[in-house]
Amino acid sequence: MDDRKMMEELGERLCDFCPLEDWEKGSHLYPNGYSSCEGSKCEDALEHYLEENEMEEDNSNDVSNENDTGSKER
Repeated sequence: MDDRKMMEELGERLCDFCPLEDWEKGSHLYPNGYSSCEGSKCEDALEHYLEENEMEEDNSNDVSNENDTGSKER
């Protein structure tokens, strides 16, 4: 799946992986009008998402291997 399609599927959940500070994410109403991140860091957020899910997958494989063999395979 390409990056754009994955970003669309993740939607707002992608913001959980965004490197921006919470107050910088999304759209906010200020006295002078709205301010928005405008997706400026979505590619970085997707990279963080993929890295975290890769680590979780590796950890689950380690547990699975440990259950199958009684010890961790490396």
